[in-house]
Amino acid sequence: MVAAIFLPLGFLTVLLSINVGGIPRTENLNAFWLVIVALVIVVVVVVVVQTIIFRWKNWFNIHYLRSQRKLEMAQLH
Repeated sequence: MVAAIFLPLGFLTVLLSINVGGIPRTENLNAFWLVIVALVIVVVVVVVVQTIIFRWKNWFNIHYLRSQRKLEMAQLH
């Protein structure tokens, strides 16, 4: 939960502190916004794919996870 808060903040800090001297196409006034749009698209795709995988593996169902953990503990004893 803590990572969900601080990872995006750290990413934003790094993004806004990039030294762009010498990088091609930095003279384009729309380059920053194009990079932001590209990054947002990547983030949305990753979140959608992770959500699909988590639902497929049934990782969002906390009751299922608890029952699986109980089964594993019972098998260990």
